[in-house]
Amino acid sequence: MSAAEVAAAQAGQGAALGPFDRALVRAAEELVNDRCLSEERWGTLAAVYTVNQMLEVVFLVGTYTMLSMATNSCGLPMDDSTSPRQPP
Repeated sequence: MSAAEVAAAQAGQGAALGPFDRALVRAAEELVNDRCLSEERWGTLAAVYTVNQMLEVVFLVGTYTMLSMATNSCGLPMDDSTSPRQPP
């Protein structure tokens, strides 16, 4: 995704994304909100993805959801991605 597409997605301006990228955003929203993909969303993903790729979407969203729960529960600070990383 280009920087403009990322900024548009973060601002909720899905029209800047292509149709399939919007379908992926809706799939992620469904998984976070409903903990399940609708039949319609499965069908949309199946038009482009293999079964393994569709399952990867579910596992990817689940992994990031779990990571956010652990990070928030442990009170870990947000990473300041604007500062350069220091070698260990």
